[in-house]
Amino acid sequence: MGGSVQADGAFLPFLSDPSWAISTVEDPTGLAPTPRVQKFELRTGDCSARPPYDDCRDGAERAALSEPIPTQSRSGVGQWLRFQVYLPEDFESTYPAKNRLAEFVDHRAQDVPWALEIGSTGVLWLGRRIDGDEEYFSLVEAGALRGEWLDVIVNVQWSTKAGAFNLWINGEQRAAFTGPTCDKCSVFFTYGISRVGVAQFRKRFPAKPLPTQTVYFTPVEVAVSDPGWIVPAAPTEAAHEERADVLEDTAAKPAVSEPESEAPKEEGTETQSAQDKALATEEGPGSGSASTEPSTAGSESTAIIILEGEGAGSSPENGATVATPLDGADGQGADSEVSVESGSQAPAPVEKKPALTDQDLQAKDK
Repeated sequence: MGGSVQADGAFLPFLSDPSWAISTVEDPTGLAPTPRVQKFELRTGDCSARPPYDDCRDGAERAALSEPIPTQSRSGVGQWLRFQVYLPEDFESTYPAKNRLAEFVDHRAQDVPWALEIGSTGVLWLGRRIDGDEEYFSLVEAGALRGEWLDVIVNVQWSTKAGAFNLWINGEQRAAFTGPTCDKCSVFFTYGISRVGVAQFRKRFPAKPLPTQTVYFTPVEVAVSDPGWIVPAAPTEAAHEERADVLEDTAAKPAVSEPESEAPKEEGTETQSAQDKALATEEGPGSGSASTEPSTAGSESTAIIILEGEGAGSSPENGATVATPLDGADGQGADSEVSVESGSQAPAPVEKKPALTDQDLQAKDK
């Protein structure tokens, strides 16, 4: 599961010559995850030069460690880093000389595409500066920055186009970026304490000396694949309650039964439908459409005559087909067609007697 983790072994002093700049000491807080920590101390005038880097020329001062400077591009390479950092309660910001706690330096571009720095209001920011494009992510508010250890995890995919940069503080993701993460991509990581823009500080506060600044770090851990540092957050009590509500609502809903299948059709129904359609309309030369209204169940049967011949006035004598209608509600009898030859008489309509009432029956019994 986790990737191979290397702890600090490859980090060397970066533009930090004074003997007091970097040291390993007992944890002064007693709260660090390791008994011994790294102390970085920056005093006024602590600038060094090592071509092509020259802090004295660039108006910067620092006490820092860094990875070895890469000799080729790291585009397409992934990287994980983890460290804890502590700023004492009496840590004094030097804005407008910006304090930086960590930087990713692009060696071939001679630029800093990513940096953790303290702004004018005391907030710790993650700054991105690539090809003139700038973006800032708020990491830690000023009131929470001092007097406690901060656990920092970084996962970065280096690329000029399709990279990614993710950062967590104390297990909470505070920055997520996708896109270009470097220019030339010969990137290396440096951490400690630095201040950039010393000339601006002296211009704004000509009578005020730059303060001595001290910060503490645990040795940085590095991995090339996921080391398993990010643990998924456990469900909160609110999440449990929400799930319980969903389950309760689901249980309260009535079960949905399967739709009843249609009853099988009685034999002859399809034939009846086809005949109804055939009888619904018939056109002849010089006549309009002849149609019949569908009879309701239990109504009297009515003879339907489909006219044929040259006119609407054609009669059975002219060769008509007499179609007896479908049976009524009693269901007795069968469909039939009677063909009447030319010149023959059509069957006389059957006289229908009215139904007997109760009075009729009583009279008949008498």
